[in-house]
Amino acid sequence: MFVFSVKAEKKHLLAALVCTVVAVTMVVLGLCLPTQSVGGRVTNFKAATAQERVALLNEWGYTVELADETVQEIRVPDEPDEALRTYEALQTPSGLSLLKYSGKRVKLYTYAVSDGSTAHVYCYRDRVVAGDITANGTQKPLIS
Repeated sequence: MFVFSVKAEKKHLLAALVCTVVAVTMVVLGLCLPTQSVGGRVTNFKAATAQERVALLNEWGYTVELADETVQEIRVPDEPDEALRTYEALQTPSGLSLLKYSGKRVKLYTYAVSDGSTAHVYCYRDRVVAGDITANGTQKPLIS
């Protein structure tokens, strides 16, 4: 049997306890609170349900109907090809990145937009990770 003792002042123990509580609180808040900022490029858009995805698209200025949703599960290639690099360049200004999810399975949600274009929203673990608007064969970022 081993006995271990530490001699410490109460103020040092209290300071260590306070630092631990603050650190744990910051981690919990960072994991639980969705962040949404396009200007500061912090994008962690929660999109667990179709209603949340449609609400985000409407917030970004696109009029879509919930009934128009189609879903596919795709695997992002481990090694990016030219098409994925081009798509990544399209995503960079909006702060989103599909390349970060190389080798992962993501869901692609597709919506018909009222102006005749198509919205593509890529989600990983209920978060928007990439997306675009396609009209007449031309793509533009989901978030301008």
